[in-house]
Amino acid sequence: MKTFLFWWSLRRRKWDLTTAKAFSSDVLRVEVTGPNQTNLTLVDLPGLIHAENKQQSAGDVNLVYSLVKSYMVKPRSIILAVVSAKNDYANQIVTKLARDVDPKGVRTLGIITKPDTLHVGSESEREFVNLAKNEDVTFRLGWHILKNRDYDKRDCSAQERDEEERLFFSKGIWTTLPMNILGLDPLKPRLSTVLRDQIISELPRLIRDVEEGIDECRNRLAKLGEAREGLREQRRYLMHIGQAFTSLVKAAVGGVYDHEFFGSATTKEGYSKRLRAVIQNLLIDFADDIRRNGHGYEIVDDVENDDDDKIFGPIQIARDDYVLEVKTLMRRSRGCELIGTFNPLIIGDLFFQQSRPWKGIITNHCHKILEASRHCVDFSLLHITDDRTRAGLHREIIDPALEGISRALE
Repeated sequence: MKTFLFWWSLRRRKWDLTTAKAFSSDVLRVEVTGPNQTNLTLVDLPGLIHAENKQQSAGDVNLVYSLVKSYMVKPRSIILAVVSAKNDYANQIVTKLARDVDPKGVRTLGIITKPDTLHVGSESEREFVNLAKNEDVTFRLGWHILKNRDYDKRDCSAQERDEEERLFFSKGIWTTLPMNILGLDPLKPRLSTVLRDQIISELPRLIRDVEEGIDECRNRLAKLGEAREGLREQRRYLMHIGQAFTSLVKAAVGGVYDHEFFGSATTKEGYSKRLRAVIQNLLIDFADDIRRNGHGYEIVDDVENDDDDKIFGPIQIARDDYVLEVKTLMRRSRGCELIGTFNPLIIGDLFFQQSRPWKGIITNHCHKILEASRHCVDFSLLHITDDRTRAGLHREIIDPALEGISRALE
């Protein structure tokens, strides 16, 4: 038995603009099964709308566009870019959208409809024939032309429709085109062949995606662990998580990165899991920051800038000005010392003045260390348990503990 599937995006007429939409993202699935049916699945999407009107709002325009594009961007989909001969194909956005998502046209087949609306011998007729020859908008799969039923013959049988279509393409300029791109009968096997070739080309990637999906499912099952309906099973599960978490964090802190959890150090995630390496590098950066920007004044012979509003980093001051400032501080800090000596406490004042940037540098550095620790903890929990358990552990244990560490650090 062969199966022929149609998928429609539902379209509802808008009776009440305040309560209903002209279009919906819901999908209607129709399945036709029989020995003579083609092995094919078609998705019949609504036509692209260029502007809103009384029956279609701006939201409907955006909905249709996003819906159509969501199907077209899938790399395993064959795009049937339908162009009506009633309008200039240069004004029909579907060809541009198809080339945007499929720049090389490797999975796009152009469909020209309503060729009987063209005037015989007209320039428009010649333009659409050239389009069908793949000479204007080029797709690797080429183009195909179909003649639609008109309104007067809407009730005719399929056989009558096919016969009228064959008669139409047997006359005039259409006889210059290959027969395998004209009419409904050649289109069915052509689509089957296109779909088969697409499946073959995508099969390696499909196998890889399936294998990755299987691995992901296995990892999720491993994180879920055994069934834990009773209190004893729940405690055993938490004990197992605690042991695994302790082992990973100890390895991260100790710099022993031989567990599969740590992955590759060349990746951002792999580096974030190597907590000892991250902290050591942060300490090196901290030492360099303190050395470069940890002094409040940079005493120079010639001042290059005079930025007194700097928050971090040294402010340049001329040597003579700094000596004068120190002398002023000495006079204003006199105590019981003899003439010719100075109050030794002034050294503390000068040191406090020079270490003014330390607070900002240290606060910033502490924030980086805490963030690095949080990332490592998050990755560890993500590796050993499921989302729900991880959220509970964060809420009840991890986050309160980290907040306490943060307060103690401050």
